[in-house]
Amino acid sequence: MIRIYYHIYAVRNCFDIVKKQLDLLKNSIEEQIELNIVILSGTEADKKSNNDCTEQIKNWLQKTSYNIRKIINETDYRNEWHTLDCILEDREKFNDDDYILYFHRSEEHTSELQSRVDISYAVFCLKK
Repeated sequence: MIRIYYHIYAVRNCFDIVKKQLDLLKNSIEEQIELNIVILSGTEADKKSNNDCTEQIKNWLQKTSYNIRKIINETDYRNEWHTLDCILEDREKFNDDDYILYFHRSEEHTSELQSRVDISYAVFCLKK
């Protein structure tokens, strides 16, 4: 099984990219996958400027049957350790032949082309 941990910063300019990436991931891998999503809400500044889209992402993920592993209510400090902590918490259920992938999506990486390249490379590595 391929266990994917996908880390999302819930800010408005990432939402469309996140939807495309998740659909691409789901449709690109032929083997059985478990997709675990960790959502980090926007900062206080994002919330004040209506840039935080945690609820929008959460509602979309629930409608599309994606597994929300954890929602982290962030303030001004964001990091990837929350997702890595989830991987460590789940390690007991991993099998020896499982693949564990970690994807990170943030407002600093919004290029659709780069997103497709990153996913294509990961899928290539899995098939290799």
